[in-house]
Amino acid sequence: MKALRAQINPHFLFNSLNSINNFILKNDTKNASKYLIKFSQLVRSVLNNSSTAFVTIHEELQTIELYLIIEGMRFGNQFTYKIISEDGLNIKLFYIPSLLLQPYVENAIWHGLLHKEGEKHILITIKKNNEKSIAISILDNGIGREMAASIKAKKDKQKSFGMKLGESRLRLLNESYGGNASVNVVDLYDSMKIPIGTRIDIIIPLKSNVIESN
Repeated sequence: MKALRAQINPHFLFNSLNSINNFILKNDTKNASKYLIKFSQLVRSVLNNSSTAFVTIHEELQTIELYLIIEGMRFGNQFTYKIISEDGLNIKLFYIPSLLLQPYVENAIWHGLLHKEGEKHILITIKKNNEKSIAISILDNGIGREMAASIKAKKDKQKSFGMKLGESRLRLLNESYGGNASVNVVDLYDSMKIPIGTRIDIIIPLKSNVIESN
C-alpha cells in the first residue's frame, strides 16, 4: 500500500514549480506567493498522509481542495469546483485510503475539462451508500473519455496510470481488509447522445474505516 501511495504523478510537481517560476518572471509576486504557500501546504499534507494507510474523509478532502486550488491557479482559473458532504455524515469520523481521490480528480481536470470550451466544473459528493458503505462521486462536465482518448496517445497513457493507481489501491484494500470497495466509471451523455462529462463512483465499506498506522 505504501509503495502505491508514493506514485504521485511527477509531472504535477514539475509543472507546479514551473508555474511558480512563471509568476515570478511576470513580476506577479502576489500570485507567486499564494501559489507557493498552497503548494507547500499540499506537499506537507501529502507527506503526512503518506505515512498512514487511512485518513479521515475530512483530511482527504482538505488535500484534494489544496490540489484543486493549485491546479485552478496554474490553468488561469478555467474551472470551478464544489465539494458536498451529506448532512449528518461526520467526515471526521470515517476513514478512507489515503491519497485515494487525487488521481481521479487529476484525470477529470487534465483529460476532461482542459480540452472543453465554455463552463468547466467538478463536483465531488460524499454520502452514505447504505449502512455498510460510503459513496464518493467525482463528476466533471468535460469532453468525456472517448474524445479525451483520441486527442493524444501520451495523455491517454497518463490517464490510464492514474486510473490504474486508484483501482490498485481499492484492490489492495479488499485483499488486506476483506472489504468490498469498488470503483465505477460512468460516461455521461445528453439526449442526443453527445458526451457531457464523466462520473467516477467509488464505494468504500464502513467496516474498513478504522484507524490504521500502516
